[in-house]
Amino acid sequence: VVNFRGNVQTRLKKLNEGEVHATLLALAGLKRLSMTDNVTSILSLDEMLPAIAQGAIGIACRSDDDKM
Repeated sequence: VVNFRGNVQTRLKKLNEGEVHATLLALAGLKRLSMTDNVTSILSLDEMLPAIAQGAIGIACRSDDDKM
């Protein structure tokens, strides 16, 4: 295990150059970047359960604000 920093492109470059043997990246991020061709495996919920409220969004607004 090594300290592994950088954006997705940097991490994949380090992987492709053999600096590291593996990396774990979010599929959602790879989809946004149109880089899903780099996916070799998708972890199941049994292998890695997401954090509670992962992806939850909270919205607060004023009840007297007609522009909302």
